[in-house]
Amino acid sequence: MKKVLMTALCLLLFLCLVDHGPLNAQSDYRVGWETSMKKVFIKGNRGGFQGSFNFPVEISLAKNEYESFQLVVIGNKNLTGVRVVASDLSDNKGNKISAQNIKVSPVGYVEIKPEYLKPAQSQDIVGWWPDPILEFMEAVDIKQGDIQPFWVRVYVPKGAIAGTYNGKLTIRANNSGSKEIDIKVNVWDFNLPDKPSMTTAMHLNEREEIGGIYNVETGSAMYEQLIRKTYNFLMDYRIGPDVLYGKIGDIVYVGQLAQTRWLKRINLGYIEARAYSTESEFQEALESFISWLKNSRIPVFRKLGLMKYAYIYCFDEHITHPWAKAAVQRLQQEFPDIPLMTTGDLQDHPEYLDEYSGIDIWVRWQLPSLTSWISTVEEARRRGKEVWWYISVGGNKPNWNLENKLIETRLIAGAINAKYHPDGFLYWKLNNWVKVDPPNDHPIASGPYTDWKPLSGRSDDRNYFGDGILFYPGLDGPIPSIRLENFRDGMEDYEYYVLLGKLANANTTAGADLLSQAEEALQVNSAVVEDMSHYTTNPQILYQEREKVAKLILRLSEGVQLPPEEDDNPPAPPTGIKVVQ
Repeated sequence: MKKVLMTALCLLLFLCLVDHGPLNAQSDYRVGWETSMKKVFIKGNRGGFQGSFNFPVEISLAKNEYESFQLVVIGNKNLTGVRVVASDLSDNKGNKISAQNIKVSPVGYVEIKPEYLKPAQSQDIVGWWPDPILEFMEAVDIKQGDIQPFWVRVYVPKGAIAGTYNGKLTIRANNSGSKEIDIKVNVWDFNLPDKPSMTTAMHLNEREEIGGIYNVETGSAMYEQLIRKTYNFLMDYRIGPDVLYGKIGDIVYVGQLAQTRWLKRINLGYIEARAYSTESEFQEALESFISWLKNSRIPVFRKLGLMKYAYIYCFDEHITHPWAKAAVQRLQQEFPDIPLMTTGDLQDHPEYLDEYSGIDIWVRWQLPSLTSWISTVEEARRRGKEVWWYISVGGNKPNWNLENKLIETRLIAGAINAKYHPDGFLYWKLNNWVKVDPPNDHPIASGPYTDWKPLSGRSDDRNYFGDGILFYPGLDGPIPSIRLENFRDGMEDYEYYVLLGKLANANTTAGADLLSQAEEALQVNSAVVEDMSHYTTNPQILYQEREKVAKLILRLSEGVQLPPEEDDNPPAPPTGIKVVQ
């Protein structure tokens, strides 16, 4: 009897190993990887999985920088509780980067449904699209045949020792064995600054969107907690907290952030004309706005030390309104030391510089040819103006709608800004969650297939997906999108060019050949970005250019000590980045 029982136990153990053991992981699922600049479609449509099955995964980054890739698990059967665990990173000299600096989260999917399309739109975009990063989920179930990416975000602290580090990622599942894959991280010996060099004004809707999606009352403790968490979350992604169409809510906390973290620009308030039926109604509103600024808003800003960051946003996309010109003059008269910002096309209408001389910051929709941009910028800056740019709904490229290639987001924030050298970047909304049709009425709570409705922008002939949304509401606060990750990566790419320019100016002993290489790199390789119609969609080309710039930084930094970060508000063009043809 004992022999029979022992035989049965051995057989059961054998079956368990076959069904769940390490050897069976080889047949239960495959593991590959993809860069952070390409979308991985869970159903294998749109070209199937195009990443690599070869390891190790290798990435390179500076200190105080984030860089990511996607670890991809392809289910050969239904898998439950799939998660990825990171080890510490170690070099061959005993130095380590803690696993706490590696965040691994499943990528979630939003569905574009046929009923979301206008009649003229192609059905090709119907289906599941990767976007939210489900940071509140440690594990995810994977259906047989699904291609599930995990976002692997690596951060290198300022105090890390430069060099090559190696580590492992372990994939585990409840009903299968585990697999280990190798990762290699090259750390360059320079730091990126905490405070971004590129200034942004990107609208955060607080009360209607954050309060609405979490169903919390304005002013409640939970509301305050969510707002403050969101401010810090955005700053982690190099976006300053700001409200374009109204006023920022927790201005006292923003004052604290300006002291403890950083701040670039912040809107005092917004005035427009389109909301009023008669000129007399508008004039009454304008005078009320001026009175509110003088007697309420500005005193608070002064008390908190925020006036050096302040601007007034006005006449969004309607500066040519019949009542706007006189209103700009009135605002300039009352507030001569506060910059006025509006949207308008100086390239096609250079006369605006004379007609609306009170406007200090002009924001252009998209960017023109480089030659036209240079002439526009030079004249505006000669008059002491700033020239920014923005993107919004439209079939134009580059853009960061769901349908656009993911690398475009990184180029917008990085190489394109380095090529054109605008003074800032504006975006109409970061969290268009509730005020859409059909609306979303609750945070994302599960995945990878979410119930989020991605419709957020529209025109007469088409709807746009992902427009106005760069992050999502998770179970207990904001969670990033893969597009937001690429935005930060681009902002960090931009810092490479800023740092290279500063070093080229500061290094008095560098040879002519090295300085020439730096000057050429500062113009941004046309293989990466030639203009707004011609740019790479190949991540490897961007990686190669980034490595070239990094190596030039290392060469030029020998024997050079740059001054510490300074408060440069109002923002000045980064030293060393030049607008060149």
